[in-house]
Amino acid sequence: MMGRRAISLGAAAFACVSSVVADDLLYNYECDVVPYHESAGWVIYNPCDPPCEESSEDGHFVLRWPVAGDRHAYALFITMAEKKHPAPFWAEWSFSSNHPFNLVIESCDAFFLIRYAEIEELVDMYGDAAIAFSAKDLITGLELGALHTFRLESEDGDYYEISVDGTVFIRWYGDRPSGDDSLQIGGRGGCTGDQVPNKFNEWDFVRYGTIAYGEKIVATDPPAGFLRAADFPALDRFTVRFDQPNYVYVDEIGVEAFDADGNRQQATGNSVGWAAPTDSDPSSLRPSVPSSLPTVIATRRLDNGPPDVVEIVLDQPIQLDARTVFTFNDGAIRQTVAYTYILGDVNADGRFDLRDIGEFQSCFFDEFAAGRCWAFDFDATGYISLEDYAKLRPLLTGPE
Repeated sequence: MMGRRAISLGAAAFACVSSVVADDLLYNYECDVVPYHESAGWVIYNPCDPPCEESSEDGHFVLRWPVAGDRHAYALFITMAEKKHPAPFWAEWSFSSNHPFNLVIESCDAFFLIRYAEIEELVDMYGDAAIAFSAKDLITGLELGALHTFRLESEDGDYYEISVDGTVFIRWYGDRPSGDDSLQIGGRGGCTGDQVPNKFNEWDFVRYGTIAYGEKIVATDPPAGFLRAADFPALDRFTVRFDQPNYVYVDEIGVEAFDADGNRQQATGNSVGWAAPTDSDPSSLRPSVPSSLPTVIATRRLDNGPPDVVEIVLDQPIQLDARTVFTFNDGAIRQTVAYTYILGDVNADGRFDLRDIGEFQSCFFDEFAAGRCWAFDFDATGYISLEDYAKLRPLLTGPE
């Protein structure tokens, strides 16, 4: 929360107005206004009364409970549209809290209510967990105090799925009429036995639109291809931009790695080795650095990011001396994004030359290979030594 600016609720604060982008993005709260002001489009249902404090900070709607043990609540809702938005549709919101979920005592935090066609789902949310109203479906272990992307999708206005950071945790068929079509956010503080002081709820965006398939990847950050180790010493996340608003789930992304000879990485017991394409030569197996493939653990929106950009989060950096290929497959289109670190090629120009030697010299005897020095740790010992130079020297292509 440090470094964010609080906006007073004077006339100057109401400078942002909701806008419609085709039929893909009907509502987007990215403004420095409290959400129930007319320029934000929300309708107040139950305000946040003192000692609850509310503010608009850097495009976020923030509510704080400075004391514990005194129950307070808030609730705000927005109608979906003047005319019912046709299925298939999605709704998406970003939320964070510093309040952990507690199974032992009565605990309360925030909620999100979706009413649409035959759908009515209330999601109880905490800083590290989300729970279906039925309490049958839940997800835990989320990073406390971080913004997480929640998303609902429905193909027909009846069956629906809800995910957090790309992992689906609710699958349900609507079984009762909702009565209206709206999205509602809310929260509670000071519940009996819930002694969490200085609690906050933070909302980034709430938006919804039409499901589509086959969106094309038009850019990535960093750009796909060779990676300069000095700029990206340990790439454990990247963003993908599509040609229109889109989202991608964790289970829609496959990960593979290939060495310089085109051998594909495969698991061998508890370790990982390189297998020749024919898998016919056991002697072709050799260790890789790091020792396992990265796994996609989350897909989410950037803070105040556009709806056509998705961040891909990995459990560890991608490998050195390997070409790591991410395959995106939504059932309509299959696309790949590949990144390559080459050991020793720090400036990522595809060759080994005096510039790389100069970088190596600055890393020599680095006890803990980090930053750009990571690219010279050929033997994966954690420090740069003459043994690493012996492996780099034969690769040199000449002066540059």
